[in-house]
Amino acid sequence: WLKVLRCFLVGEAGCAWSTAGMGKAAQLEKALLSEEELPALEKLAELGQKASDPAEVAAAATGFLRVLTFHGRPHEWRGKEVVVKDLQKRRKWWQSNFSVFWKMLRSILERTEDFHVLAVRLVLEGLRCENKETPKIFPVEMLQTLLGELLCAPSWSPMISATLAELVAQYDDVAFFALEAIARLLVDLNVAAQEIIVAESQITGSLQQIRAAVASGVSEGDLMERFADLVMKLPSPALRAERKTNKQLGEEAKRVRGKAYLPKLEVGPWKDAVQRLRRFQDCWLKFLQLSLPLQSVRSLLQHIPAIFPYLSQPGVLASFYIRSFDRGDLATSCMALSGLFYLLTKGNLGDPEVVSDGASEYYRKLYTLLSPEVFLLRRRARFLRLFFLSLKSDMLPAAYAAAFAKRCARVAATTLNTASVPWLTAVVLTLTQRYSSVCKHMLHVSVADVKTVNEDPWTIDMSLDEASKVVGETSLWEVTLLQSHYCPVVSRMSALFEQRPDTDKRKRLQLNHDDWLDMDFGKLFDREVQAKRRRVATPALAFSVDSFAAAEELGDSIWRASTTA
Repeated sequence: WLKVLRCFLVGEAGCAWSTAGMGKAAQLEKALLSEEELPALEKLAELGQKASDPAEVAAAATGFLRVLTFHGRPHEWRGKEVVVKDLQKRRKWWQSNFSVFWKMLRSILERTEDFHVLAVRLVLEGLRCENKETPKIFPVEMLQTLLGELLCAPSWSPMISATLAELVAQYDDVAFFALEAIARLLVDLNVAAQEIIVAESQITGSLQQIRAAVASGVSEGDLMERFADLVMKLPSPALRAERKTNKQLGEEAKRVRGKAYLPKLEVGPWKDAVQRLRRFQDCWLKFLQLSLPLQSVRSLLQHIPAIFPYLSQPGVLASFYIRSFDRGDLATSCMALSGLFYLLTKGNLGDPEVVSDGASEYYRKLYTLLSPEVFLLRRRARFLRLFFLSLKSDMLPAAYAAAFAKRCARVAATTLNTASVPWLTAVVLTLTQRYSSVCKHMLHVSVADVKTVNEDPWTIDMSLDEASKVVGETSLWEVTLLQSHYCPVVSRMSALFEQRPDTDKRKRLQLNHDDWLDMDFGKLFDREVQAKRRRVATPALAFSVDSFAAAEELGDSIWRASTTA
């Protein structure tokens, strides 16, 4: 039946109508087309709502639209002159019956997923019906209304977003104006979610649709998940904007001729590659302003890197990453920090002040995230790699380096995961070598000046700014504690802090942090045993073969003598 729907709704040449389940709909359509006066379409709409066969529903719905177009636009089909009064009457009839079409669309959306594909294609067929009056203008208002009906329906399935994405990828005009319609819907959804007071004159039709859907039982979280499912499936523009000027994009757009769903549509901005990119970016930026559910945020954090090349200013994503960090769990926070770090390093943020402010905020979040609980997670390797790369970056302010070294040392002394202590010790050693001017006072402290645990002014609950202020009054006494650690590799690595930091980078001790990144206790034990085997030489034999035989004979004789006695 999918082939049948394609014949009806896409209009492929050579497709024949299937007679199974469509005879009644075809008869009604033929009778309504032959009437001179404006006919009543209730029977055809009722057939489309109650039919159980998808082919019969498709025949009734498309027949309904054909009759609606035939009688609503008589000057196009019959070549007759129509008076203004009669034309107004027909337009009123057309609008009232188009609302009936929407009811039919809602009833189709309440059925199984197979019917959802039909509903999406009926949306485009409705656009073609509306375009009959103004064939050179795309009915974007109608598209916005129909998309609102799909997104605010009582039920939703991934088939709706998948079919829409397929049609958007196939037709350039639908893609361009669909992005515009979705952006408008996102603005209204944000207004409804934040309960912003809007004047009666400014309430749009899509805002009424969203409020009606919420009143009928569809939660705002469900609506946001539907929008997230749709936006993330929308195909990216065919032309990439990075390292290309507007003139170059315009020249490429002339060579790339897209396919139009409405063939009589005049050439407009939908043919311009720069305009398509701007519309794509505007849709995404409005989408990121929503307070999305946590599950959608996790999926979005994985998807956003794929759209970086299509955003002219990736820095606008910084606020989204920070919001995701504040509201998410530990895994979500790590993903948000990963995206923020990529944004700061590869986002080409031109303003140095913006980079400085963003880096400071990033390191404040990173500082609070490092805790003993992190090393109890199974999949912690990605975060630890990001953590070390962040500390190696030139964006790290020198004033924060000592605070990070102190926190890593405290976590190494208090964590229950022994296998993570070598990695933390290596990080502390790297920081003290790289930033020796701000860290050396914490290492080389006289015995009289060493503070006890209770006297230490630094606590793990402090923020990064608070820790940076008191770090000059504390010391890395945790290193002395780690030198007495039961794990041999920890005690050996902690002994390296006794060496004075060398100012020559070529003479500094280089540790491979990845060797200790994904380490558990079993791997650590096997590694230590293998290292000891390599260090111990082959032991010398205490007896030769002859002396061993003589000793064995002597032992036998003593045994026999003792038993006979």
